Amino acid sequence: MGKMRFLLSTPLYIDELGEMLDDCVLSSFNTEADDGSIEEWKDFMTRYRALETAAAMMRRVTKSARV
Repeated sequence: MGKMRFLLSTPLYIDELGEMLDDCVLSSFNTEADDGSIEEWKDFMTRYRALETAAAMMRRVTKSARV
């Protein structure tokens, strides 16, 4: 629970989450993900965040245009 409490109290970045995922795979399954899946996941999350940011901007623009 200590690690979870830390995660909930501090902002995390995509690279940090990728490192944590890699550590979890290593500790849980005693293996390393050498297939590039961690990097693919980080790329996906980066694109998702960019789309999420663009959608939020569009909502603000359309909301301000209605006023």
